[in-house]
Amino acid sequence: MVDKKQKISPQEYRKQLESVNLDSILFKSYNIKSDKSRIEPDMKIDIKTDNSYRLVSNDGNKAIMLQEYKFKAYKEKKSEYALQINCVMEVVLHSDKPITEEFMDIYMNVNLNHNTWPYLREFVQDATLRVGVPPLTLPFFIQ
Repeated sequence: MVDKKQKISPQEYRKQLESVNLDSILFKSYNIKSDKSRIEPDMKIDIKTDNSYRLVSNDGNKAIMLQEYKFKAYKEKKSEYALQINCVMEVVLHSDKPITEEFMDIYMNVNLNHNTWPYLREFVQDATLRVGVPPLTLPFFIQ
């Protein structure tokens, strides 16, 4: 039985996924704010994600997604952060077959974070080192 949110079956999704290629993952924008005086060993970390997509090209064989990550490290109050990183990544897919909205809805909930998370981990570790705070290594994956 197909879930009401998923208009295609897992088998149909897998079949369409086999024909989809990942063209690129690019950082569209990012900003970093830090306050070294607030860096402490037991900070809380809050990571939020937001994503959107649009199907492009006349034949519907290309999809562009935006994945936004908002990251804050703080001791007590989120407004008194020691580190804040926001970044937007653009992910481009293409296929020989039309990419459907039903496929994209599932892809964004199942695969998108798996594709972009390694890039975010590397970026956060490098960015924290460059702003002069102890380098932060994020876990392998969160959901």
